Amino acid sequence: MRLVTLVLALCAAAPAAAQSLSVADYRAAVLEYSFSLKEARQRSVQAGELAGKARTGLLPRLTAVGEFDLSFRREEHATERGPVRARPYAFDLRPTVVQTIYGGGAARNAWQQARVQSLGALCDEEFTALEVAYAAEYAYWNYSMNRAVVEAVSQYVELIEALGKVIENRFEEGYIGRSDVLMIETRLNDARYQLIEAEHNLGLSLHNFNVLMGADPDREPLLSEDIMDRDSMPVRMPLPEVLARRPDYQAAGLAAISERYAEKIVAAGYLPSLTGGVTGVWQNVSPNLRGETTVTGMAYLRVNIPIFMWGERRRSLGAARAATLRSEYAANRMRDEILQEETDAWTALVESYMQVTTSYNSLSLARENLDLSTFSYNEGLVPIVDVMTAQISWIQLFSNTINANYHLKLALAGYRRACGVRAD
Repeated sequence: MRLVTLVLALCAAAPAAAQSLSVADYRAAVLEYSFSLKEARQRSVQAGELAGKARTGLLPRLTAVGEFDLSFRREEHATERGPVRARPYAFDLRPTVVQTIYGGGAARNAWQQARVQSLGALCDEEFTALEVAYAAEYAYWNYSMNRAVVEAVSQYVELIEALGKVIENRFEEGYIGRSDVLMIETRLNDARYQLIEAEHNLGLSLHNFNVLMGADPDREPLLSEDIMDRDSMPVRMPLPEVLARRPDYQAAGLAAISERYAEKIVAAGYLPSLTGGVTGVWQNVSPNLRGETTVTGMAYLRVNIPIFMWGERRRSLGAARAATLRSEYAANRMRDEILQEETDAWTALVESYMQVTTSYNSLSLARENLDLSTFSYNEGLVPIVDVMTAQISWIQLFSNTINANYHLKLALAGYRRACGVRAD
C-alpha cells in the first residue's frame, strides 16, 4: 500500500502525460485516502478497546479512598499529666480489594458481548471498504466512458465538417442546391452542441475521479485501461459462499448474537450476586494527641438477593427477548435482500455482456454503411440525406457501444460487490 502511495505521489509531481493509472492502482489510492474508511477503522479500534475494557470486569479491583481534615479550632483534652492541646489534623486511608464471586454471569456476558461487537465493527469496516472500492471503480469507468464519448463525438464533428467541405465545393460548382448546405450546417451545429455537453460531463467525472483520491480536481490522468477493453464473463458464485463473504450479513448475524448476550445480562441483574473483598483502614487515633496511628483490616462477603419487584424482571426480559428476535429477523431479511441483489446483479451482468456483443456487431455494420454512403455521395449516386442518416446511425451505435461497455464494467463491479468480493 505504501508503494502504491509513493507511486501516486511521484505521478502527481510528474507531467500529466506521464501519469498512468490502472483500476487496481486507482482503487488502492482511493482506499488509502478515503476518510469514510478511516472513520470505520477507528470505530473498529474503539470497539476493540471497549472489549478489552469489558474484560476487566472479570478481574479484582483495587481502590483506595483517603481523607484528610484540618481543623481551625484548637482543642485541649485533660490527661493525667494535665491538659494537652490536640493536633489539628486527622486522616484515614482505606484500601479495598473487591472481587465479584458470582454475579449471574453479567460480567462474563458483557465481555462476550463486547467481543462480538468488536467483530461486528470489523465487518462494518470491511463493508465500508467494499463500498469505497465500488465507488472507485464507478469513478474510474465513468471518467473513461465520458472521455470515450468526447472522442466519439469529436470524430462525429470531424466527419460532418469533412462532408460540409465537400458540399460547399459542390454548391459553388452548382451541382447541388442551398438546402443541402443548410442541412449540413444544422447537423454540424447540433454535433458541436453534443460535443459541448460531452465535454461538460467529462469535466464533472474528472473532478469526481480526482477528489476521491485526494488529487487536484483538474488534473488529467492517463488511464492504462480503456472503457472499450473487452471483458470475459465470471463464474457465478453459489449463495452460501456469497453469504459467507458479505460483511454486512456477517455483521447482522453478530448483532443478533450481541442481543442474545444482552438478554443474558438483563437476566443476570435479577439473580443473586455474591461479592467478596478485603479492606483496611489506616488512620490516626482520635483524639489526635500524639500523632499516633492505627491499622485495622477486615474481610467480607456481600450477598444481594432480588426478591420482589412488581414484575420488573418479566418486563425487562420480555423487552430484551423482543430485541433479540428483532435482530434475528433483520438478519433473515438481509439474507433475502442479498439473494435478490446477487440475482439482479447477475442478470444485469448477463444482459450487459449480450449488449456489448450485439453493439460491436451493429457498430461494424454502421461503419461499413457510413463509408459506403460517403463514397456513393462523392460519386453522385445517393443524396445527402443518406449520408447524414448513416452518420447519425454510426454515432448512435458508437455511443451505444460505449454505454454497453460502461454498463458491463459497472455490472462486473456490482456483481463483485453483491458477492462481497473486493478485487485488490
